[in-house]
Amino acid sequence: MTEYSGWVDYGKKAAQIITDVTALFVFFIPGISDAIVSVACEFVSASDYLELGLTKQSIHGQLDILIERIVAQEGPDVEICMHCYSFGSLVALDYLFPYGTEPSARVHEFVKGLVTIACPFDFIAVYFPKFFEGRHVSNMDKLKWINVYSLADALASNFRKSDTAGEADYSFQKNAPIPKNINYDVANIRMNIMMQFVTLAALQAHGNYWDGKGGQSCLRLVIEAMAKENLLSFKHS
Repeated sequence: MTEYSGWVDYGKKAAQIITDVTALFVFFIPGISDAIVSVACEFVSASDYLELGLTKQSIHGQLDILIERIVAQEGPDVEICMHCYSFGSLVALDYLFPYGTEPSARVHEFVKGLVTIACPFDFIAVYFPKFFEGRHVSNMDKLKWINVYSLADALASNFRKSDTAGEADYSFQKNAPIPKNINYDVANIRMNIMMQFVTLAALQAHGNYWDGKGGQSCLRLVIEAMAKENLLSFKHS
């Protein structure tokens, strides 16, 4: 009983230290609370969706309905490219490459492209390593996948075996499409390493793909890559 009480006391002290340190970060560093809350929400959402399957069928059903409406409005020759950010990237991969069943005929016929921005695949794979096993990939081998990442972003995956910019080395599963990588960094991550650590810059960088005010963003590079992959089409009336 004494040993158990000792572990309880140790846990309480550790929790108190973590709380105190976090409070200091939040108090002295402007904007750091947003990064901490963002990561916490990301992980909670991932846990609920990946482990418990909460809202999964509802979300996939809504995507089915969306594709049906796009086809009905644009016609049978429409080509769909899905654009996803952060955890939405994992939802899209789960939807396009389902477990235990093949993707719907509508998905196979009309979804031709996928753009993932700040996809946290490697981060999630540490905690849920088997989630993307056993996926149906054969019917989606022609899907063109563009992945935008930042080396400064602690959550974004570059699908490489090193923390360097370059072409992707692997996918979420063997024989699955390998993404075309786009590196997008707005700052030199090798400058002022101590300050980056103190300010948790690697977490804050998760939101640095656009400024939210109509300025520079990664979308310029995305559009250029889509044009090269023939994922852009224009209708003339």
